[in-house]
Amino acid sequence: MAGWGLTFGLLAIAAAYLAFFALVGLAALLAKAFLGLFFLLFFLSISAGFWRRTGIR
Repeated sequence: MAGWGLTFGLLAIAAAYLAFFALVGLAALLAKAFLGLFFLLFFLSISAGFWRRTGIR
């Protein structure tokens, strides 16, 4: 009986470990996507003359 409990405990720990790294990987992927989008919009706003139109020097 204790063997089954130990087995399920180890499986639960392994599943939690994998889920943690999956969430960290997903968060990193989202951060990279948002950062890329931010830089793209920033570059487009400058190239479209946004700063000149608003009068910011």
